[in-house]
Amino acid sequence: MIQNPQFQKSQIKSVVREKLKIFDLILTNPARILAVSFFALCIFGAFILYLPISSSTGTSIAFIDAVFTSFSSVCVTGLTVMDTPNDFSFTGQMFVLLLIQLGGLGIMSFSVAVLVTLGKRLSLKYEKSIAGSLGSQDSGKLFGYIQTIFFVTFGIEAIGAILLFIFFLLDGYPFFSALWHGIFISVSAYCNAGFSLFSDNLILFKQNSGIIFTVSLLIIAGGLSPFLVIKIPRIFSKRALSIEAKLIFIVTSFLLLSGSIFFLLFEWNTSLHGLSLFDKIANSWFQSVTTRTAGFNSLEMGKIRSETFVLFLILMFIGGSPGGMAGGIKTTTFAVLMLGIRGTLNLKWQASVFQRRISHRSFYKASAIVFIAIFFHILFFLLLLLTQNIPAREVIFEVVSALGTVGLSVGATSKLDGVGKLIIVVCMYIGRIGSLTMFWFLMDQKSGMEENYIEMEIDVG
Repeated sequence: MIQNPQFQKSQIKSVVREKLKIFDLILTNPARILAVSFFALCIFGAFILYLPISSSTGTSIAFIDAVFTSFSSVCVTGLTVMDTPNDFSFTGQMFVLLLIQLGGLGIMSFSVAVLVTLGKRLSLKYEKSIAGSLGSQDSGKLFGYIQTIFFVTFGIEAIGAILLFIFFLLDGYPFFSALWHGIFISVSAYCNAGFSLFSDNLILFKQNSGIIFTVSLLIIAGGLSPFLVIKIPRIFSKRALSIEAKLIFIVTSFLLLSGSIFFLLFEWNTSLHGLSLFDKIANSWFQSVTTRTAGFNSLEMGKIRSETFVLFLILMFIGGSPGGMAGGIKTTTFAVLMLGIRGTLNLKWQASVFQRRISHRSFYKASAIVFIAIFFHILFFLLLLLTQNIPAREVIFEVVSALGTVGLSVGATSKLDGVGKLIIVVCMYIGRIGSLTMFWFLMDQKSGMEENYIEMEIDVG
């Protein structure tokens, strides 16, 4: 049967048109850009980690472990089912580091940077969507925005790598080993990934204050957005900070200091036992910093007290700040919610701070983020309880850690079967792109149109 050439051309055009519609549907929605780009990078990462050259034995690792490691790397979580220094070759470790860097900065940042390098420009429609996916409200400043991200990120990572290289050299490591460890841990720390080239993470260095404080400062810098990092000097000068920046710095400082103090009090005679006063303070500070999103640990997680366990759950749930590498509901979400509750208790029925009223939209969004986050935590907690033979205490910690892209574990990771690993993979993915983004990913843009109705009061509480 001979088909009409015109008919064949028409079919080809129809297929191409449908493909372009799908492409356009993704590129005109910031939430979809974010979700699809991260998922594509995770799948790509799984295949390169599955290659025999990535394994230290020269034979491919289990594909589910490659998937788990890739998602953990791209989602800058740090939960591991493989021993990174021993199970991966140097090439495999470089792949892991590349995925961490791409995941931390965002694949769209690199894509736009490549286009700029090649002298290309996106359409205004696509520029606006990509700017939205990167957290920028002004598409006209997209390229300047990305330049700042790259400049701050690579600058801080380079400084961190040099300092860590020196500390590893002083600790007796050979030149190239110290250099590679310095680069890897600097990038991992700034991206809040928690991956380490030591089987016991950083427990070996709990009495090395140089490494402890360098890594903690890298984590803090990564947990803030690059634009907040360059505004830090303003704190010590008379130059004005935005209300949002003030909120972030205040909440971050409060969480770091209170977390350090409570950890020191709770763990004085347990995980901190045997350390000098200075090392106890240093490690309390480090664990308070890393627990909010990074996932490094300088102490045995299995030895923490129940009080510390609850403290860690709270810190992991809140996480870092918007625009940074951190996960969690974010410091601003926590602040807006607390301010809204304060306004309700004071019968003012509005959230305010620094003589400014926070919009109802911000409060609604913060409430939605927290509610959806709680929903996902309960859902995945129950799924793991139903499918895994693991104590509930370990399961809830694992879920909060994965959804907060933290990477700490009290033992559940090594006990997961294939189904359990896939559940945690989904947790890490949702945690990285944001639980609210998952809903926006499925929504049509018209769903965001406002409708004006008559206001009414409903008796609640």
